[in-house]
Amino acid sequence: MKGLLIKEFLLFKKHGIYSIAVSLLFFIIAMVSPNNANFIYYSVCMLSVIPISLYAYDEQCKWEIYERILPVTKKQAVGAKYIEVFIITVPAALIYSLLLCLRNGADAGYFALNAAISLVAGLAVPCISMPIIFRFGYLLGRFINVIVVIIIAFFATAIILLSNLEAKLSPALLFAAGTALYAVSFLISVKAYEAKKL
Repeated sequence: MKGLLIKEFLLFKKHGIYSIAVSLLFFIIAMVSPNNANFIYYSVCMLSVIPISLYAYDEQCKWEIYERILPVTKKQAVGAKYIEVFIITVPAALIYSLLLCLRNGADAGYFALNAAISLVAGLAVPCISMPIIFRFGYLLGRFINVIVVIIIAFFATAIILLSNLEAKLSPALLFAAGTALYAVSFLISVKAYEAKKL
């Protein structure tokens, strides 16, 4: 597992710069324009899809074939991607939300709500897309993802609209929903990857 995470880190270091730059751009927009504070959610989403983008490089160099001769299970291979999503998404959601909270001079409740919404919005994209990618591969999966992206767009819009109902939202419930989405997606991805034939 450690070797898989090192491989992911090396790919991230080489190919993740563009997504980081776009994420920071969205975050800057959220910071300088109070009317565009919702851009913080997009900035987290841009980071959370990096593992999906890196899967394309795995597929391009036939990593799955090489992976079969390594002492790792398919569950561990899937787990490495999900750990990467966690390592990227959770700190981004917390740091971006904290900075936005400090800028607005808001309280802990505002921070918790924004962090929860950022987390759910950030996890939605990879957690919906990765089972498809693991089952069909990146090239075929991207066509299926067109439909998924449309669904996610509606989902993201709903999240943003919900963010205006601060008094009615529970950060704890949103965190629980994000955790459940993450866990269910992981289990589906493992089954999908185990069913995939080279």
